[in-house]
Amino acid sequence: MKREIFVGLLMLVVAGANAHAEGFFDDGDTLNYTCREEKGSFARGACLGTVSGALDMMRALGYVCKLEGVTREQAKDAVLKYLADHPEKTKVAAVFQIIPAMEAAFDCKAPAALQPR
Repeated sequence: MKREIFVGLLMLVVAGANAHAEGFFDDGDTLNYTCREEKGSFARGACLGTVSGALDMMRALGYVCKLEGVTREQAKDAVLKYLADHPEKTKVAAVFQIIPAMEAAFDCKAPAALQPR
């Protein structure tokens, strides 16, 4: 049963990797906006929650990342750098911006089941 759930989640990730943000709560533009809001604002809190929630989801799926001492602010900064480096992807769902940002910034490695074949 656990394997079926994992495979189902994998299919969602793969199918949505190039998907437009339709059907998702946030896209890259929204993430970029909320993450640049004033510290302590509701929008900034939403940004930090989105980023840390996605990172937690990655770890729950079996990603291994070098996160010793990493703060939510540092994870947010990694996402902002990724968005700045990839402006063509801002209309894609926010989670599909966060995953590659974490992979690049914190050397996250996907579990074998999520590796492309």
